[in-house]
Formats: sequence, structure tokens, C-alpha cells
Amino acid sequence: MSISIGDNLRRVREAAGLTQTDLAVRMQTRPSWISLLERTTDLPTPETVKRLADALGVLPSELLAGVITPWDVLRGTTEPMRAKASATSRDDRDTDALLNGWACLDESARRLVLALVRRLRR
Repeated sequence: MSISIGDNLRRVREAAGLTQTDLAVRMQTRPSWISLLERTTDLPTPETVKRLADALGVLPSELLAGVITPWDVLRGTTEPMRAKASATSRDDRDTDALLNGWACLDESARRLVLALVRRLRR
């Protein structure tokens, strides 16, 4: 079963001993935006995932661990991504591809892929 990126964000943030305000300051944004990200089940943009990971000092795969992404659906799998400690692991290369791949989709394709992911989660 997959979990949301918001669940992972909250877990990683709390493990780092940060409040939502602390993380917001690091990202130069509002605490209410961090709160929204932690409550949502939607996958944020790859750029946002990368910024969050950088601000928390973790790899993007840590935030995506257990989350079924649009790329999992496109690859024909509903197995959620696993976090890896090594930046050279295959999953981290997959994460990089995910972050780069999302940017190449137009808005219509993004909506279609996210709709498919939501259906698979039911």
C-alpha cells in the first residue's frame, strides 16, 4: 500500500527536529504552504520535491519512499518507490528520471497521469 508524500514530508521534517515554520524559512516560503503539502495526497512538482529534499538534507527518494508516482504507472507497476541511502543507487537514478520526466509533460498529460494514479490508489 502506498502512502502520501505529505506523510513522508512530515516524518522527515519531524525526524530532523524542524517545525513547519523552520522548514518554511529554509525554503523562503510560508508555513501554511508546508502545512498544505503535508496534508495533500497529490504529488507536488519535481522541482518542489527537489527543493524540499535539499532543505531537509535528504535525497528526493526519501520523500518519495512508498509513494506511487505517475512514472510507476507509466512503467506498469504499482510497487511504490523505496528510499535508498546511497545517491548512486538505481532507485535514485529512477528518482532523477522522475524529476526530469515530469517537467516534459504538458498540463493535460500531467492531469491524465495523476488521474490514473488516483484510480490505482483506490
